[in-house]
Amino acid sequence: MATGKARFSVSSRTGRATVAGIALDLAIRALRSEPVQQQLRNAPAMVIDQVRARRSGRPAPTVVDTTLAGSAPAARDPRRWLGQAALERRSRRLRDAMATLVTGNPSSTHLRDAADRVNAALDAIDRQLTVADALPMAKRTRAHVQVGRDLDRLEKALWQTVRDEPAAGA
Repeated sequence: MATGKARFSVSSRTGRATVAGIALDLAIRALRSEPVQQQLRNAPAMVIDQVRARRSGRPAPTVVDTTLAGSAPAARDPRRWLGQAALERRSRRLRDAMATLVTGNPSSTHLRDAADRVNAALDAIDRQLTVADALPMAKRTRAHVQVGRDLDRLEKALWQTVRDEPAAGA
């Protein structure tokens, strides 16, 4: 019954390692075949052609964050969510949210007191970010992690303050 190419069969005694080895061997054989090699060589050009074809019917993106270097659309730029700029933006947004809350509720002393504490903490975070920006990469990364944790705690505390504010006023 030996016709053509040898076929792999998995018996009940064959372990998972053998099955993984067989799968790896089949994948390597497939990658070494000439049609697959030709497709791999042509893949970058095919991707570029597909992108050009898709973009040909669309207008160019108009929303670009000008505060970031480069011309990538702002929504897809990973720098918006990582590093120094992201932490600075989180701090700025938190400060803006607090200002909006206070101006929206001028009679709430509870929120005004919270705003003073939040602004003092955000001032300290902004100073930390200024120092972190001058540090070498490894130390800057550790500083960014710590500042991120501080911002997380501050955001949580602000949320709890706002959530509990009506009960405090009653």
